[in-house]
Amino acid sequence: MPIKVMIVDDVKETRDNVRRLLALEDEIVVVGEAKDGEEAVQKVSKIKPDIILMDINMPVLDGLAATEQISVKFPNTSVIMMTVQGELEYIKHAMTVGARDYITKPFSSEDLITSIKKIYRLEYQKKLTPDSNKDSQIQPQTIVVFGTKGGVGKTTIAANLAVGLHQVTGKKVVLLDLDLQFGDVAAMLNIFPKQTISQLVQENELIDEALVQSYLLPHSPTGISVLPAPARPQYADLITNQHVERIIRSLQKLFDYIVIDTPASFNENVLMALDLATRIKLVLTLDLPSIKNAKLCLEVLEGLGLKEKVRVILNNACEDYGLRAEDVERTLGMPVLCELPPSSKVVTGAVNRGTPFITLNPSSKIAEQVCQLAKSVSKKSKATAPARKKTGLLAGLLHIR
Repeated sequence: MPIKVMIVDDVKETRDNVRRLLALEDEIVVVGEAKDGEEAVQKVSKIKPDIILMDINMPVLDGLAATEQISVKFPNTSVIMMTVQGELEYIKHAMTVGARDYITKPFSSEDLITSIKKIYRLEYQKKLTPDSNKDSQIQPQTIVVFGTKGGVGKTTIAANLAVGLHQVTGKKVVLLDLDLQFGDVAAMLNIFPKQTISQLVQENELIDEALVQSYLLPHSPTGISVLPAPARPQYADLITNQHVERIIRSLQKLFDYIVIDTPASFNENVLMALDLATRIKLVLTLDLPSIKNAKLCLEVLEGLGLKEKVRVILNNACEDYGLRAEDVERTLGMPVLCELPPSSKVVTGAVNRGTPFITLNPSSKIAEQVCQLAKSVSKKSKATAPARKKTGLLAGLLHIR
């Protein structure tokens, strides 16, 4: 069935232009017009449009008042505001009274059609989501990949774990990049986002499942969805822990698995993600600074009551460096869940191609280990690996209590 659209604008020339822009799109049909908000409200009950393209400034009843009435009386009809530059405050008001999107005049046929299809699809998915969630008795799993030192490979692990979870389970998986200043998830997946989390949070009052879904990027080669970090470091300041909470809780209603990449630091946004996590994957390497920081990190998490969520991943694990996994376990006081072997050629090659190594080189040892890690997550395993009994030298070297 085509998407039924009504055009509401007090300028006939504008209505005619919009109609012409939509005329060549087979999936969209214009079912009516109105010259002001009052006429629009009257016609909605008769023609039952899926989408209304609504101007803001109109006589008799303006677009804001009309949108509020329509959103209350006709919840199955979605309003997209048509606005000019400088009407941002009007747009914010319109979104709070029920508008689902806005487009800025003058707009192209592509922009208009994209907005209509996006909102129609989201509203359709929103109707289906509650029933599908009830039928699925699976609780969403939120996995935060964290590390206290840069260069330990947490972004690589997060991206490949997300893909691995989709491969292993066939469930819906989303990858959220919370490294808000220098996030690399988009680059690692060869994605060039036009909109990111920084644009999303500027619609503060409207952060819900439908809005978050509209900002997600499908990564068709792997089957996962992605919410990228801001394009510029300065945009990180726009995002608060309240935003992070709303986004994660929305994702938990939409996906079976949420994998979150984080920066190598504690801040309010990271702490919020850790608090909402089902599991925390603490990534470290076999070097003294990394392990010392991991020990301090565990002390902080224990003080926050989050240590029970932590599972340790040892990346680039090789005894040639003079330290062993047994030393790490003794120092941290917990077993290592997963040891990823040195695979610089495989990993670097995949990163430079913008393709996860778990799909580019699935037979590699590191890909097989990440696949096993994904299986352990999907089984919600509480036990990880038996603690080794061998005594190492690391605890004595670090003198960490």
